[in-house]
Amino acid sequence: DEQAAAVPTRVLVAGAGIAGLAMANALSRIGGFEVELVDPDPRPVGVAVGLSSCALRALDGIDVLEPVLAASAPSMALHMCTADGTTLVHTVRETPEGQPYPDNVIVDRLSLAGALAASVMARGVRIRTGVAAAGIELVDGGAIVDLVAGVDGGRSGAGARSGADERPGAGAPVGADRGSGEATTRERFDLVVGADGIGSRLRASVFAQQPRDLEQLGLRWTTGPVEGLDHGIMYLAPHA
Repeated sequence: DEQAAAVPTRVLVAGAGIAGLAMANALSRIGGFEVELVDPDPRPVGVAVGLSSCALRALDGIDVLEPVLAASAPSMALHMCTADGTTLVHTVRETPEGQPYPDNVIVDRLSLAGALAASVMARGVRIRTGVAAAGIELVDGGAIVDLVAGVDGGRSGAGARSGADERPGAGAPVGADRGSGEATTRERFDLVVGADGIGSRLRASVFAQQPRDLEQLGLRWTTGPVEGLDHGIMYLAPHA
Protein backbone atom coordinates (compact mmCIF):
# COMPACT_ATOMS: atom_id res chain seq x y z
CA ASP A 1 0.00 0.00 0.00
CA GLU A 2 1.02 3.67 -0.15
CA GLN A 3 1.99 3.79 3.54
CA ALA A 4 4.30 0.78 3.19
CA ALA A 5 5.82 2.24 0.03
CA ALA A 6 6.64 5.45 1.92
CA VAL A 7 8.75 3.61 4.52
CA PRO A 8 12.41 3.91 3.45
CA THR A 9 14.62 0.88 3.05
CA ARG A 10 17.02 0.96 6.00
CA VAL A 11 20.59 0.23 4.89
CA LEU A 12 23.64 -0.37 7.06
CA VAL A 13 27.05 0.08 5.45
CA ALA A 14 29.70 -1.51 7.68
CA GLY A 15 33.01 0.25 7.06
CA ALA A 16 33.60 3.93 6.36
CA GLY A 17 36.62 3.47 4.15
CA ILE A 18 36.73 4.43 0.49
CA ALA A 19 34.38 1.60 -0.62
CA GLY A 20 31.87 2.16 2.19
CA LEU A 21 31.79 5.94 1.74
CA ALA A 22 31.32 5.60 -2.03
CA MET A 23 28.52 3.06 -1.56
CA ALA A 24 26.73 5.20 1.04
CA ASN A 25 27.04 8.23 -1.22
CA ALA A 26 25.55 6.37 -4.21
CA LEU A 27 22.68 4.85 -2.20
CA SER A 28 21.81 8.20 -0.63
CA ARG A 29 21.12 9.53 -4.12
CA ILE A 30 18.47 6.88 -4.79
CA GLY A 31 15.06 7.66 -3.39
CA GLY A 32 13.70 5.40 -0.67
CA PHE A 33 16.94 4.53 1.14
CA GLU A 34 17.87 5.53 4.69
CA VAL A 35 21.61 4.92 4.93
CA GLU A 36 23.81 4.62 8.03
CA LEU A 37 27.57 4.03 8.23
CA VAL A 38 29.44 2.42 11.12
CA ASP A 39 33.18 2.10 11.58
CA PRO A 40 35.35 1.57 14.68
CA ASP A 41 38.13 3.75 13.28
CA PRO A 42 37.61 5.25 9.80
CA ARG A 43 41.00 6.90 9.45
CA PRO A 44 42.36 6.09 5.96
CA VAL A 45 45.14 3.51 5.86
CA GLY A 46 47.81 3.63 3.16
CA VAL A 47 49.60 6.26 1.14
CA ALA A 48 48.13 6.78 -2.32
CA VAL A 49 45.81 5.09 -4.77
CA GLY A 50 45.60 5.14 -8.55
CA LEU A 51 42.25 6.00 -10.14
CA SER A 52 41.60 5.13 -13.77
CA SER A 53 39.01 6.76 -16.00
CA CYS A 54 36.37 4.24 -14.87
CA ALA A 55 36.83 5.21 -11.22
CA LEU A 56 36.87 8.91 -12.10
CA ARG A 57 33.65 8.48 -14.06
CA ALA A 58 32.04 6.87 -10.99
CA LEU A 59 33.21 9.75 -8.77
CA ASP A 60 31.78 12.19 -11.29
CA GLY A 61 28.45 10.40 -10.98
CA ILE A 62 28.31 11.12 -7.24
CA ASP A 63 29.63 14.69 -7.59
CA VAL A 64 33.01 14.08 -5.93
CA LEU A 65 35.23 14.33 -9.00
CA GLU A 66 36.18 18.02 -8.64
CA PRO A 67 37.74 17.86 -5.14
CA VAL A 68 39.47 14.58 -5.96
CA LEU A 69 41.06 15.97 -9.13
CA ALA A 70 42.17 19.07 -7.20
CA ALA A 71 44.12 16.82 -4.81
CA SER A 72 45.51 14.46 -7.46
CA ALA A 73 48.24 14.33 -10.08
CA PRO A 74 48.11 12.69 -13.53
CA SER A 75 49.82 9.29 -13.75
CA MET A 76 49.79 8.30 -17.39
CA ALA A 77 52.75 5.90 -17.56
CA LEU A 78 52.92 2.20 -16.72
CA HIS A 79 56.56 1.13 -16.19
CA MET A 80 57.30 -2.34 -14.82
CA CYS A 81 60.78 -3.80 -14.31
CA THR A 82 62.41 -6.91 -12.93
CA ALA A 83 64.36 -6.65 -9.69
CA ASP A 84 67.57 -5.87 -11.62
CA GLY A 85 65.97 -2.98 -13.50
CA THR A 86 65.21 -4.71 -16.80
CA THR A 87 62.13 -3.12 -18.31
CA LEU A 88 59.23 -5.50 -18.87
CA VAL A 89 56.71 -2.95 -20.09
CA HIS A 90 56.67 0.82 -20.46
CA THR A 91 53.57 2.40 -21.97
CA VAL A 92 52.00 5.84 -21.76
CA ARG A 93 48.23 6.28 -21.67
CA GLU A 94 46.49 8.66 -24.02
CA THR A 95 43.46 10.53 -22.72
CA PRO A 96 40.55 9.88 -25.12
CA GLU A 97 39.42 12.89 -27.11
CA GLY A 98 36.63 14.75 -25.36
CA GLN A 99 37.27 13.21 -21.93
CA PRO A 100 37.42 16.13 -19.49
CA TYR A 101 39.85 14.51 -17.05
CA PRO A 102 43.11 12.50 -17.27
CA ASP A 103 42.85 8.81 -18.03
CA ASN A 104 44.61 7.96 -14.76
CA VAL A 105 45.55 9.91 -11.63
CA ILE A 106 47.24 9.33 -8.29
CA VAL A 107 45.62 10.73 -5.14
CA ASP A 108 46.45 10.30 -1.47
CA ARG A 109 43.89 8.26 0.44
CA LEU A 110 43.30 10.96 3.04
CA SER A 111 42.15 13.44 0.39
CA LEU A 112 39.98 10.86 -1.36
CA ALA A 113 38.33 9.72 1.89
CA GLY A 114 37.89 13.33 3.01
CA ALA A 115 36.07 14.29 -0.20
CA LEU A 116 33.81 11.24 0.02
CA ALA A 117 33.06 11.78 3.72
CA ALA A 118 32.22 15.46 3.22
CA SER A 119 29.81 14.58 0.41
CA VAL A 120 28.18 11.78 2.41
CA MET A 121 27.62 14.00 5.44
CA ALA A 122 26.26 16.81 3.28
CA ARG A 123 23.63 14.35 2.11
CA GLY A 124 22.55 13.62 5.67
CA VAL A 125 24.03 10.14 6.01
CA ARG A 126 24.71 9.29 9.65
CA ILE A 127 28.29 8.15 10.35
CA ARG A 128 28.70 6.34 13.66
CA THR A 129 32.35 6.00 14.63
CA GLY A 130 33.68 3.83 17.42
CA VAL A 131 31.05 1.25 16.39
CA ALA A 132 31.66 -2.07 14.64
CA ALA A 133 29.27 -4.55 13.01
CA ALA A 134 30.29 -7.75 14.78
CA GLY A 135 27.65 -10.26 13.75
CA ILE A 136 24.55 -10.72 11.64
CA GLU A 137 21.41 -12.85 11.76
CA LEU A 138 19.41 -13.15 8.56
CA VAL A 139 15.65 -12.87 9.05
CA ASP A 140 12.68 -12.57 6.70
CA GLY A 141 13.01 -9.36 4.74
CA GLY A 142 16.25 -8.22 6.30
CA ALA A 143 18.90 -8.84 8.94
CA ILE A 144 19.57 -8.20 12.62
CA VAL A 145 23.08 -6.86 13.20
CA ASP A 146 25.13 -6.89 16.39
CA LEU A 147 26.64 -3.40 16.72
CA VAL A 148 29.51 -3.12 19.20
CA ALA A 149 30.13 0.38 20.58
CA GLY A 150 33.23 1.52 22.42
CA VAL A 151 35.53 -0.53 20.20
CA ASP A 152 39.22 0.10 20.85
CA GLY A 153 40.62 2.67 18.46
CA GLY A 154 37.24 4.22 17.64
CA ARG A 155 38.16 7.79 16.64
CA SER A 156 36.90 10.27 14.10
CA GLY A 157 38.28 10.02 10.59
CA ALA A 158 38.25 12.38 7.62
CA GLY A 159 35.17 14.51 8.10
CA ALA A 160 33.30 11.89 10.10
CA ARG A 161 31.23 12.67 13.14
CA SER A 162 32.40 10.89 16.28
CA GLY A 163 30.46 9.06 18.95
CA ALA A 164 27.84 6.34 18.89
CA ASP A 165 24.31 7.23 17.85
CA GLU A 166 22.20 8.25 20.81
CA ARG A 167 18.89 8.84 19.05
CA PRO A 168 15.78 7.27 20.67
CA GLY A 169 15.02 3.78 19.39
CA ALA A 170 18.52 3.15 18.10
CA GLY A 171 18.70 -0.01 20.20
CA ALA A 172 19.13 -0.87 23.85
CA PRO A 173 22.26 -2.54 25.23
CA VAL A 174 21.87 -6.31 25.44
CA GLY A 175 25.30 -7.16 26.77
CA ALA A 176 28.75 -5.81 27.55
CA ASP A 177 32.33 -7.01 27.69
CA ARG A 178 33.54 -5.61 30.99
CA GLY A 179 37.16 -6.22 30.09
CA SER A 180 37.09 -4.02 26.98
CA GLY A 181 34.22 -1.67 27.81
CA GLU A 182 32.39 -2.76 24.65
CA ALA A 183 28.58 -2.59 24.69
CA THR A 184 26.44 -4.42 22.14
CA THR A 185 23.10 -3.42 20.62
CA ARG A 186 21.02 -5.36 18.10
CA GLU A 187 19.39 -3.44 15.26
CA ARG A 188 17.34 -4.53 12.29
CA PHE A 189 18.16 -3.40 8.74
CA ASP A 190 16.61 -4.21 5.40
CA LEU A 191 19.99 -4.37 3.67
CA VAL A 192 23.54 -4.75 5.02
CA VAL A 193 26.67 -3.94 3.00
CA GLY A 194 29.95 -5.35 4.27
CA ALA A 195 32.78 -2.94 3.44
CA ASP A 196 34.78 -3.40 6.63
CA GLY A 197 38.03 -4.67 5.22
CA ILE A 198 40.11 -7.82 5.23
CA GLY A 199 39.64 -8.34 8.98
CA SER A 200 35.84 -8.05 8.71
CA ARG A 201 34.03 -9.30 11.81
CA LEU A 202 30.80 -9.17 9.82
CA ARG A 203 32.09 -11.42 7.03
CA ALA A 204 33.55 -13.86 9.54
CA SER A 205 30.11 -14.26 11.12
CA VAL A 206 28.58 -15.22 7.74
CA PHE A 207 31.28 -17.16 5.88
CA ALA A 208 33.41 -19.94 7.30
CA GLN A 209 36.44 -19.31 5.09
CA GLN A 210 39.09 -16.80 6.10
CA PRO A 211 41.09 -14.52 3.76
CA ARG A 212 43.83 -16.47 1.97
CA ASP A 213 47.44 -15.28 2.24
CA LEU A 214 48.76 -14.73 -1.30
CA GLU A 215 52.33 -14.55 0.01
CA GLN A 216 52.95 -11.29 -1.81
CA LEU A 217 54.46 -8.11 -0.43
CA GLY A 218 54.18 -4.65 -1.92
CA LEU A 219 56.29 -1.69 -0.81
CA ARG A 220 55.44 1.78 -2.10
CA TRP A 221 56.09 5.35 -1.14
CA THR A 222 55.47 8.87 -2.43
CA THR A 223 57.93 11.67 -2.97
CA GLY A 224 57.99 15.27 -4.00
CA PRO A 225 59.21 16.41 -7.42
CA VAL A 226 62.48 14.78 -8.49
CA GLU A 227 64.40 16.21 -11.44
CA GLY A 228 64.28 13.83 -14.40
CA LEU A 229 61.60 11.60 -12.83
CA ASP A 230 58.19 11.96 -14.43
CA HIS A 231 56.54 8.65 -13.54
CA GLY A 232 56.66 5.79 -11.07
CA ILE A 233 58.31 2.43 -11.65
CA MET A 234 57.21 -0.97 -10.32
CA TYR A 235 59.92 -3.53 -9.58
CA LEU A 236 58.83 -7.17 -9.53
CA ALA A 237 60.80 -9.84 -7.73
CA PRO A 238 60.12 -13.57 -7.21
CA HIS A 239 59.09 -14.91 -3.85
CA ALA A 240 62.17 -15.62 -1.73
